[in-house]
Amino acid sequence: MGETPMDKAAKGIHHLLHTVLIVLPVSGVVTVATSDVGKALQAWDASLLPKKFSGVFAHDVHETLVTVLIVLVIVHVLGAIKHQFIMKDGLMERMSLRRKN
Repeated sequence: MGETPMDKAAKGIHHLLHTVLIVLPVSGVVTVATSDVGKALQAWDASLLPKKFSGVFAHDVHETLVTVLIVLVIVHVLGAIKHQFIMKDGLMERMSLRRKN
């Protein structure tokens, strides 16, 4: 049986979610390492935090990935709602930890 376009979209969403969830913390760590945030954390002084992150590429990536993650989560939740209330295929029950045997 071939995959429908919706199956391919769902698989793509899952792959993107996993990728973003790996790259997002990496970009955050790189942002801290390449900016004055590390100094502020070591000194426990919030006044040392930079006002702007101009020119910090990792911060731009991090900021974009946060938006992408929010959109992906919304699409993912909408897909779960579709399975539960429109398709009524029992997907949510199959995913549940309290499955009925």
